[in-house]
Amino acid sequence: MKEIVFVCTGNTCRSPMAEGLLRSALPPRWEGEVTVSSAGTHAWDGQPAASLSVMAVKENGVDISSHAARLVTPDIINKASLVVALADEHMVNMKAAAPGAGEWMILLGGLDPQRPPHCAADPIGGNLDDYRAIRDDIAHLIGLLVEYLAERFDLPLESH
Repeated sequence: MKEIVFVCTGNTCRSPMAEGLLRSALPPRWEGEVTVSSAGTHAWDGQPAASLSVMAVKENGVDISSHAARLVTPDIINKASLVVALADEHMVNMKAAAPGAGEWMILLGGLDPQRPPHCAADPIGGNLDDYRAIRDDIAHLIGLLVEYLAERFDLPLESH
């Protein structure tokens, strides 16, 4: 079983959207092979996803309304097959929390070399259009992440 963990700051905006979008994008053949979760470097355990995050991904047919935030811990990092940070500061915090874990951490935006900056902007305090823009940015990167996961973990993309 491969466990993919998205990490942002509060685990109420970006990482829950990324978690939901990846779950909905996983090829059916990966069922039972890949799990997806998220956490935050400064999360308050149990906080719900931001209402605008819930609304933004719902427009894409993704339901994250039952999301409960959790604080990222060294145990979460070390048990993950891949940790996907939404911004540079999350990489720095996680590497400090779990030295040596850098080998299985990536920056989501780093999957698109044509995309500066590599960090996904934090929509907190913005309006629904801001959340939609971040959703669309993350959704684009999720497509690249699926390809990355297929290659990294030798998972089939085709149904043949």
